[in-house]
Amino acid sequence: MITLPVENPWPGAPVYFKKKTGSTMEDARRLFLTGCPDGTVVLTGFQERGRGRMADRSWSAEEGKNLLFTVVLRAPGGVGGPGGAPQRLPLVAGLALAVTVERLYSLPVQLKWPNDLLVEGKKLAGILCEALAEGESFGVLIGFGVNCNQISFPEDLEQKAISLSRILDREVDPRVILKELLKVLRATLDDSGWKSKVEQRLFGLGREVFLHTPQAAGSLRDQRGVIRGLNSDGSLLFQPAGTLEVISLYTGEIR
Repeated sequence: MITLPVENPWPGAPVYFKKKTGSTMEDARRLFLTGCPDGTVVLTGFQERGRGRMADRSWSAEEGKNLLFTVVLRAPGGVGGPGGAPQRLPLVAGLALAVTVERLYSLPVQLKWPNDLLVEGKKLAGILCEALAEGESFGVLIGFGVNCNQISFPEDLEQKAISLSRILDREVDPRVILKELLKVLRATLDDSGWKSKVEQRLFGLGREVFLHTPQAAGSLRDQRGVIRGLNSDGSLLFQPAGTLEVISLYTGEIR
C-alpha cells in the first residue's frame, strides 16, 4: 500500500493505493480499527472480492480501468449507531458523485434509489455504505465503484451497465474524478438541501415502477406503484397501485 499525492479535503487524511486487493471496504475497515484519520481513502486498481449492496451481488470491473475506492468517516457519538449507516448516506454520496460527473463531463445523471447512478438509463456507478463500531467509536465506510474506461461488460451486464469512456468516446482520468469527488463529498455531507437536490435527479420520480421488496422468510415480491419522493431520512415515498396511501420503504430495488 502506497500513499498518493492526491489532495484530500479532510486535513491529515491519507489517500492509499493498492494495485490489487480483496476489497477496499475490508482494507478500510482494518484502517478504521487501527485508528486512521477521518477521511482516509483506500483506492485500488482491481478488487478480487468487490461486492454490491445485496449479499448475492458482486462488483465486476476490469483491472486498472475504473475508479474503485472507500472513504472512512469517523463520527464520535455515532452515525446511525452501531446498527447501520443512515439510509440517506448512499443518496448523499450519490449526489456528490452526480455533481462531480455533471461538472467534469456535462452529463445528465440520475440517482436510482437507494445507491446507483444512471446515465442514459444504464448503471454508471454504485455506492455501498457500512456502519462500524469499535468500543465507543462509530464510523461509516462509503465505497464507490465508478465505470470509467471499461469498454466491454459481462454478457449479463452488457445492456445494463455503461462507462464514461463509452459515453464520451475517449478515456478519462480516474484520479481527476477522485480529487473532485472528495471535495464535493466533503461539502455535500454538510448540505442541508441534499434531499431536494437528489429528488431533482431521482430516477422514476412521479412514474409508475415495479419495486422488488424483501418479504418474511427471505421471499421477494414485486410491488407496482408510483415513486413520490424521499423522506428526510432517505427512505423512499412509494404509493402502491390502486391506493391513495403513500408508504415509506427502507429497502428494495426499483425494476
